Amino acid sequence: MKPASLLLLLAVAAANIHNYKGDDAWPPLQQALADYPKLHASELEKIKNGDESARYLILNAFNGLGNRERGMMSAFAFALVNRLAFFVRFPTVECNVMADKKDVACNPAEL
Repeated sequence: MKPASLLLLLAVAAANIHNYKGDDAWPPLQQALADYPKLHASELEKIKNGDESARYLILNAFNGLGNRERGMMSAFAFALVNRLAFFVRFPTVECNVMADKKDVACNPAEL
């Protein structure tokens, strides 16, 4: 599954959790979700071309599955409202945010 498809699925699932019924339960959400793939592709192209006007949000996801899921849904909702491309960075398995001398420190989120 493509990342954009997964994010759309997460947003729809979040809306269903709150018991919204029918296709017209929340038209702004439906429209934002419909517009997102085109927005994401457009902003990604800007990033690839080095255009500094690209608008995006990077989530650096770590520490606990539930925390990552809630963080992704919240960040994606923020990205939808602000018309930002949304990217998720999962650190390597060796990454430890509480790194000491023997652990591997996490790098900051970047593209």
